[in-house]
Amino acid sequence: MSETSYWRGYSEFLYEQAGRLAKGMRVLDIGCGNGKGLELLAKHTTKQLVGIDHSIKAYNQAISLNRKRITFKLCEIKDLAKLRGKFGLITLFNTIEHLSSQQQKQALSEIGRLLAGNGTLMVATNNSLYTKVKNPFHVNELNGDQLQRLLKKDFKIKIYGIKQQFNPEFKREGVVNRVVSLGFGNVLMQEFVQPRIPESIKRFFNTTVLKLKPETVADFSVVRYTRRAENFLVICMHKLNE
Repeated sequence: MSETSYWRGYSEFLYEQAGRLAKGMRVLDIGCGNGKGLELLAKHTTKQLVGIDHSIKAYNQAISLNRKRITFKLCEIKDLAKLRGKFGLITLFNTIEHLSSQQQKQALSEIGRLLAGNGTLMVATNNSLYTKVKNPFHVNELNGDQLQRLLKKDFKIKIYGIKQQFNPEFKREGVVNRVVSLGFGNVLMQEFVQPRIPESIKRFFNTTVLKLKPETVADFSVVRYTRRAENFLVICMHKLNE
């Protein structure tokens, strides 16, 4: 799912996890979207933060606000080779699945070059085994075994699952939740229909008619890795640190 038009509990949860490793670090956020994640990370470090995204829409959203110490670049994955300097923390959240197999390998190779010797790469992605609705923005989704094989070529890794208290999108269990998730969570609704509906109308419909509650950070937790996890979080470091 393109992430230029929304900011929900899951995204904020991921950046909260990254904040624990950002202290004193120069940060690179690959697939930064509207830049709100870097705003959170800026609270944890006094060093420079750089966000890159290939989406013009995301880039325009990111630069619309004056954010001190944060630089945004309109950048394709292939342009990572143009970046200079080392980063103590690199985040790759909800992005690797948007790349082809070859692009994934190229990106990780460049990230290895950009990552400081004692730095950390954090990768978050969905588990392909649980994809319910095909997302046209996702080019190559991975299951847990595939993700580990890919990352282990360049890094020493620790992989975790992300536990979600409720089904994606909304806190309502049962048939109603599944119908709503399929109806409102698809790309057409997220990218083209919902942005054109006034917030007041959406809020009334969601909270009063459907009685839905949006997910929050508190709905997620990092847990022991299992192949059955719906989402993965991987901590990666240079192999020289083994």
